[in-house]
Amino acid sequence: MAWRLHLTNQAIQRLDILPGKPTLLAAWTSRDRAWYFEVEAGTPAGEHRHQAVSRQSDQWRDFLAALVAPNGAYLPFIRTAQHAIYTTEDGRMRLFHVGGSELLVELEGKDIQLEPGKAQTYTALAFDRLLGMTAALDEKLRLTLYQQHIRVGTFDLGLHSGDYPPSLAVARGGTVLFAADDRQLVAVDAGGVVRKRLQVHYLIRRMICSPNGKMVTVEDAETGVLRVYNGADLTPLYQRHTLDLLTEAAQLQLLADLPPAHAALGALTADDDGRLAFAIAGIICLSHIKHMNPLPRPQRLI
Repeated sequence: MAWRLHLTNQAIQRLDILPGKPTLLAAWTSRDRAWYFEVEAGTPAGEHRHQAVSRQSDQWRDFLAALVAPNGAYLPFIRTAQHAIYTTEDGRMRLFHVGGSELLVELEGKDIQLEPGKAQTYTALAFDRLLGMTAALDEKLRLTLYQQHIRVGTFDLGLHSGDYPPSLAVARGGTVLFAADDRQLVAVDAGGVVRKRLQVHYLIRRMICSPNGKMVTVEDAETGVLRVYNGADLTPLYQRHTLDLLTEAAQLQLLADLPPAHAALGALTADDDGRLAFAIAGIICLSHIKHMNPLPRPQRLI
């Protein structure tokens, strides 16, 4: 079921699809507050609020232990005034972005600082929630990879600064990474080698991948169209305007307005089953690739 609801009059900062029983969608309206909804029908499933504490305080362990959704899933990402915190699926490893190029890994209760090399600041980060691979793009859009606390290396992907910040995503297990500037999309292996590059005819505002890496979704900044690509070879699979997806989704409230036509996406996420969730202004939409327009697949000539 595709559904939509008007959650807030403010921009929604982040969306996460959290596997479990039931599968939940977490919608972050601020850095310390999230609302949960069941993915299947949009049924409210509670809310999350936290008050960050110092890492040196006695309450730090209790604070981390509370970062769990009602279905038992560890929250993949939260932001506090001091840190951006990424957590593995089992909650045993955490990555902290303190600022600039300073990254810390908490592994088995010990903090390990990651060696940044020549990076001054990291402009995009992605974290593998299974094995703890960290991927980071620096101010020159070079990719640095870490396997847990070990620095694998820094790699030039041929990305360029443009009108929009770069995007970075990593598949579960670190099997493939995807990076994008505003005019190209690249697929990269765990050794930093570019396996596929795609030049696009539009401006990329943001890019995500499904957890298994089989689906890459890109927001077209010029038209508001979502474009879905095959993660294996970056061939186009589906596309649809976000307002069309919103309009066709079941409205869960008696009275709710559609967002302005010019409004841009504030958050975007996807799962392995073809579901997409996005937010425009304070409106959330949960849809599926079956509601998008399939694109012709290239065929070999006989």
